[in-house]
Amino acid sequence: GFDLKKANELAELSILATKASTLDAGQAVEFLLSATKQFRLEGEQLTAALDGLVKSEDLSAVEAKDIADAFKTGGNSLAQFGKDINESIGLISALREQTRKSGNEIGTFFKTLQTRIFAAGESRQALQELGVSVQNLDGTLRPTLAVLNDMKTAFDGLSEAQQANAAKAIAGVRQFEELIGTLNSLNR
Repeated sequence: GFDLKKANELAELSILATKASTLDAGQAVEFLLSATKQFRLEGEQLTAALDGLVKSEDLSAVEAKDIADAFKTGGNSLAQFGKDINESIGLISALREQTRKSGNEIGTFFKTLQTRIFAAGESRQALQELGVSVQNLDGTLRPTLAVLNDMKTAFDGLSEAQQANAAKAIAGVRQFEELIGTLNSLNR
């Protein structure tokens, strides 16, 4: 659904991505499509996102493939986390280093967490008990990254057992470790 100019730009950036990172052509296209569709990036912004991906690969023990897989699996939930592709790249990289989970697992975690913390129910109630709000005063939803930062502050005052119990209530029994890993990685 792109015009010829946009398709050529994506093709050129995909080729550049394969030369500057460990991405193959398909993974490069997937990452750039995610950046275009989910974050609405174009032109120089898209090039900057690719630079952020390559820089993350250089600075951390993460391959660009893992980040691209997380974007592919996580879908729009990653765009909702902070509304900034570099914040999403950073979150994925930090969680990958912390947990050694695959990009697909990380994408699934962020997609699931997004749903759990913003839907009414046990997860949202557990957040409220920690004093963390998911809504602004006007009723709009806060960026997920802001909620996570508040959650980290709340968790810092808890014992390990209390953190584990709260994380299980918020993220679920299968993904509580990823939530704790994410909170521990926020400063990175």
